[in-house]
Amino acid sequence: MKIGLPRINGKKVSRKEFLRKKAEPGVPAIAGAIGEGKPLDSIGLAVHPSQVADYNQSLAERGITGAHYLPDGTCRITSRKARNQLLKSQNMKDNDAGYGDWAGK
Repeated sequence: MKIGLPRINGKKVSRKEFLRKKAEPGVPAIAGAIGEGKPLDSIGLAVHPSQVADYNQSLAERGITGAHYLPDGTCRITSRKARNQLLKSQNMKDNDAGYGDWAGK
């Protein structure tokens, strides 16, 4: 089985260049990161559908911009910062917290 040249951003590069670029410090290569393109829908932080408007208003008042509640009550989080702020504001623990994330008291 023949293995082709590695690629960086769709461009073919040599193995040496690939390994050098891969080891550069900077943005971590995390495939499961939370973001606009891959939001986290949390059922654990969900609210009753009748409370959605109140909770969205409360998020805006607290300055949490990367999270909002969907019409069915599910909490949609689009950034780690918003997730940390939301968990901290509700004094919740996070057993999946990574380095620098809010894990609770």
